[in-house]
Amino acid sequence: EERVLKEKAAEQQQLAEIEGLKQSFRTYAQANEVDRARTLLNRITSKVPTDDAFLAKDAPQFLAATYLRLAERKAGNKDNRDNLIAAIELAKTGLSVHGQSPALQQAVTTYTEALAKLEKQAPPPTKTDAERPAAQTTQPPVEPPTQTVQPPAQSPTTPSTTAPST
Repeated sequence: EERVLKEKAAEQQQLAEIEGLKQSFRTYAQANEVDRARTLLNRITSKVPTDDAFLAKDAPQFLAATYLRLAERKAGNKDNRDNLIAAIELAKTGLSVHGQSPALQQAVTTYTEALAKLEKQAPPPTKTDAERPAAQTTQPPVEPPTQTVQPPAQSPTTPSTTAPST
């Protein structure tokens, strides 16, 4: 009977730990701390069966809502190309977690359309001055002066002779 009580106590402790992890996950997700929430979700996944309702329904919905909030915040007034691109990526990441989210699907569509409209108004930025190659001057490059080497003078005292060929 003592063994059964210890097993029940261990089981209840395990359940309490899992519930604590789930609550922490919800807290991080609601605070837009997506990396911490995902870390906790990985820990939860290792402790509960794959058919657990929290894993199947609640966790994906919480993460989807988090990614949607992050995407909305990043998109802002939808007037910055880089922010729109980042917002689209956040929304797509949310869809990878919860593909059935109409809000995330709509966000991807909205931000993609806003990006297209923005790029029609002003094409994507070209290379900055720092990224462009240096401008060419119209003058040819200056070459260093060449040195001319004089062959050694032959001494008048030693006549040059050629050996006869045989």
